[in-house]
Amino acid sequence: MTDNQITAITKGAFVALKSIHVLNFASNKIRHVDQSAFLSNEKLRAIRLDSNALEDISSAFTSLSSLVLLNVSNNNINGNYFDVTSQLRINYLDVSNNKIRKVKNDLIPKNITTINLSNNLIDEIPSGTFFK
Repeated sequence: MTDNQITAITKGAFVALKSIHVLNFASNKIRHVDQSAFLSNEKLRAIRLDSNALEDISSAFTSLSSLVLLNVSNNNINGNYFDVTSQLRINYLDVSNNKIRKVKNDLIPKNITTINLSNNLIDEIPSGTFFK
């Protein structure tokens, strides 16, 4: 689904695709991902939402216990912190080229092995953020 004009991912969009493992929505115009968009996609392991217009993703992936790769680089994710929910099993996370200002240590997924935070507006990383 790359390089299209998609602007949102809504609740129930993939309800019939219960066995899907990978979704690639790179290079669209997505501004919003509904909190329940992936509720029935428990087997989803990788999501690419890079090069869109996302501003906030904090509650979009909370039901995805199998998710290990998330790429949301080149968006407009902003705020004073980055919150993907530390309960996720993500081990690869790319949030480069956004507008993130602060990274809180208790909001980074515990299984993270690779994280790309380059080209953001980060001005604060609390002590111990990357030590688990």
